[in-house]
Amino acid sequence: MIPYRPIPPLAAGPRKGWASVLAAVVMAALGVQPQ
Repeated sequence: MIPYRPIPPLAAGPRKGWASVLAAVVMAALGVQPQ
């Protein structure tokens, strides 16, 4: 989704909301949905 920014944004990114969304997308993709 973000090929030109693998991890740095997590530490230097002012938008912490995208990390939450990305985590949810990754969890959904892996099928690890907390029920």
